Amino acid sequence: MKVYENCVKAYVHQGRAYLGLKRYDDAVASYERAILSDPKKENSIRGKLNKEHQLIVSLLNNVEKYCYSLSISEMERKRGAHIRQE
Repeated sequence: MKVYENCVKAYVHQGRAYLGLKRYDDAVASYERAILSDPKKENSIRGKLNKEHQLIVSLLNNVEKYCYSLSISEMERKRGAHIRQE
């Protein structure tokens, strides 16, 4: 960080940004740097990470369910088109 090298909040936000970009190794490095910047806040940072991890897992599960429902709808649509042709 150019502005303030030991700013915990900046590293946590940087980690979130890297997560959004799917740059997971960089995200982990940012979170580790946040912890190193202020070891007293390690539990707080890890708590936030756990909440974010749970949110990401939940979002991925919802995306998976949505894609599954789309694939079923597509199969039903194709089956309906096939039945109409006969």
